[in-house]
Amino acid sequence: MRGLEVGADAYLTEPFESEGLIATVRSLLRMWRAEQELRRRTELLTKADRRKDLFLAMLAHELRNPLAAITTVAGILERRMPADPKD
Repeated sequence: MRGLEVGADAYLTEPFESEGLIATVRSLLRMWRAEQELRRRTELLTKADRRKDLFLAMLAHELRNPLAAITTVAGILERRMPADPKD
């Protein structure tokens, strides 16, 4: 119990049987592989998140630029157009 309390993932008591050693090693290997897979997936998700942020920033920029020109021209046209269509 003391070993687990101080952070041991697994331990063997003496005397130990070879089956217990093999089972413990296999268990630790499964945990290590799962941890490696989680790290790999986290890295992939982080990269995908960065690509998404870059795409959205570029999209916002591309949409904002043409809309600014259209808005400016619309304002100019509104000022030039007479209030009375007969004028």
